[in-house]
Amino acid sequence: MKVGNDFPRPTLAVSPGIYSRSLSQMEVDNYIQAHARALDAAIEKHGFFVVFLPHYVSGFPYDDLEVSELILHNMKNKHRVQIVNTAAVEEFKRCIDQVDMIISSKMHPAVLGASGYVPLLCILYDHKQTSFFERLGMIDCTLGIRMVSPQNLSSKIDYVWNRNDQLRALLRKQIPNWQKNTSDAIRNAVTYHVEAKADQRLIQVFPTEVKP
Repeated sequence: MKVGNDFPRPTLAVSPGIYSRSLSQMEVDNYIQAHARALDAAIEKHGFFVVFLPHYVSGFPYDDLEVSELILHNMKNKHRVQIVNTAAVEEFKRCIDQVDMIISSKMHPAVLGASGYVPLLCILYDHKQTSFFERLGMIDCTLGIRMVSPQNLSSKIDYVWNRNDQLRALLRKQIPNWQKNTSDAIRNAVTYHVEAKADQRLIQVFPTEVKP
């Protein structure tokens, strides 16, 4: 399918993710329900069109695609939602670059979004994400995975969206300041995505940023 410019605006991209055995079944159910309710509220309050962008699709239980489908199943504003399962990393990056805000529970989509200066909210599950957002000066744009609730998630969505212009300006300032570290992270994100799709080609997405 054609992606990118066809998205209605404003577009909120969501890259959900649950690592195997990292959460109890009750916490998984809470994660799904909280996202469904918070995204419904964001659609009604801000007029978002929501695009799910699953990053790691393995076919195993609770991969990113299944989590996206479960969240969508529990939403009421399904007519304002789309799941885009990209076939290649350049398509994933193109989608990320076309949206107005991102919610990501995975490190790699967050890095790709930051590299395109897209304001984002990160659901934290490990120290790498925390360190990344601290260095960006955006720790307030994060929420611990065990702190996820409809109210907390809605509040953070509002926080990021209401500071959209300021956060874009901050990312434009911060990213070039540590371009090599960002480029290394982007290279890792590209490799990870390609391997997850069982694509043996190394796709060069950032010719001026990612060097062999």
